[in-house]
Amino acid sequence: MGDDVEALVDRELRKGAARSQEYRLGLLDLLRYRVEGIPLPTKRFELGTAQADAYWAGSEHGVYLWREMKENPENYLPYLERAAALAKSTRQAAIASDKKDYQK
Repeated sequence: MGDDVEALVDRELRKGAARSQEYRLGLLDLLRYRVEGIPLPTKRFELGTAQADAYWAGSEHGVYLWREMKENPENYLPYLERAAALAKSTRQAAIASDKKDYQK
């Protein structure tokens, strides 16, 4: 299994009914945030539109998939290892920043 988030999304979407590009983008954005730490965009689509509804439905799918990944880590190890490494480096950066603030 490759560790590319986009490939994971494509594989996940092949399991069910066809989905729109907006749905796929919502799923992709959520998983990139969880696995790679890429911030979620603040506004992809105008609220109240079909595109926004599809995007948020895809994001919700991402939440469920992330939960599945955490509950069955053996199936998603490369992604979870990247997420753990990112969390560790983020924690270390925060600690270093705090130390610098206290030294002032």
